[in-house]
Amino acid sequence: MKKTIKLVSVGLCLLLGLLTGCGGETASADTDGGSAGGNTSGSSSSGSSSEDGGDVIRIGFFAPLTGNSMQYGVSFQNAINMKVDELNQAGGIDGKQIEIVAFDDKNDPKEAVNIANKIVADPSIQVAIGSFSSSCSMAAAPVFDEAGILHLGPTASHPDFVNMGDKAFTIAMPMKFEGAADAEYAYKKTGGKDMAVIYLNSDYGVSHSSVFKDAYEALGGKVVAFEEFIPGQTKDFTPIITKIKQENPGALFVIADYSDGANIFKQAKNLELNCDLIGPGMLIKDEFIDVAGDAVDGLLMLSTLPIYSEEDRENEDSAKAAFVSEYQDLYGVIPDGFPANAYDCITLITNMISKVGYDAEALAGEFRQVGRYEGVSGNIAVDPDTKEVKRDLMVYTIVNGKYAVDEIVPST
Repeated sequence: MKKTIKLVSVGLCLLLGLLTGCGGETASADTDGGSAGGNTSGSSSSGSSSEDGGDVIRIGFFAPLTGNSMQYGVSFQNAINMKVDELNQAGGIDGKQIEIVAFDDKNDPKEAVNIANKIVADPSIQVAIGSFSSSCSMAAAPVFDEAGILHLGPTASHPDFVNMGDKAFTIAMPMKFEGAADAEYAYKKTGGKDMAVIYLNSDYGVSHSSVFKDAYEALGGKVVAFEEFIPGQTKDFTPIITKIKQENPGALFVIADYSDGANIFKQAKNLELNCDLIGPGMLIKDEFIDVAGDAVDGLLMLSTLPIYSEEDRENEDSAKAAFVSEYQDLYGVIPDGFPANAYDCITLITNMISKVGYDAEALAGEFRQVGRYEGVSGNIAVDPDTKEVKRDLMVYTIVNGKYAVDEIVPST
């Protein structure tokens, strides 16, 4: 039985209002020689904080808090602040308050490197959480590796990320698994129809599309069109779609963020490209359906992140339901899988700190032993040798402008 999903829209004004987070004290963090959008949450910097951390535990955080990808970064920050405030109100960890030192990387890899250098310059910080994109996460990774800082990427899914340092971790499933899982499911669902692929030219897009293409063809399918675009810059997709239409594909897989993805599907409908529609989890935003409208009815969405809803609250387990309710109460919106991932990151890290102390080496060893973890973002299984993560594949469809659960495919 399919369950109808209803998402609450988040306006830009609300997002801007949430940049400072709700709850907890905040103070500016210097990102470029001035106040550039970063801030600290939890214990404020006015507390007695010594050079080595003193009576606070300082954790670095960086993500896009402004710009085209701010929706993701702000939701990360909201979820992390929510967990930290909860812990601090309960007394912190071993009597120490947790302080999040936050920076805005604007989804710019160069800015991510600058921020990484600022974080490692603070001897009290042993852990950094960030960023949203694999590009920013990978740009910062060598800086953290050289300094011996544990680096946790909430959504860094590029297969090379975890190999960029002994202390580089993610809770996202790498593309070599996710792309292959997408291909296997798409092949089964479409009956192996000829496939066209449109993908954004980024580390994520190139990795996802190439793995998907290789896996789909290995199964016996045929990728008849394989077209890239520049994210945020390409507005007219007519030439790409016209070229694809000439190949008469039976299915179209679009790897893009929600804004570009919505434009692609709208233009495909206008050009009467009639075929099965498929997309990845990064399209999961209520704004995607708002913009794309009926052009995405029937679209199959393959995700490792969940969608939550008001209607299905009673069907969630207690931890997930509590997370969704608290987030909605604080920020006025039902969360999606992105803040859930960030919430799992800070929960895992703080649980480990309470167990082995605030030391990057000890925490890295503990992270390898996570095994299978049931988080608010779903099942997470960490391989102790490779540090790679596997997650369940959650399949959704869009029916009459709403997300609906199709099925959940357990990870192998």
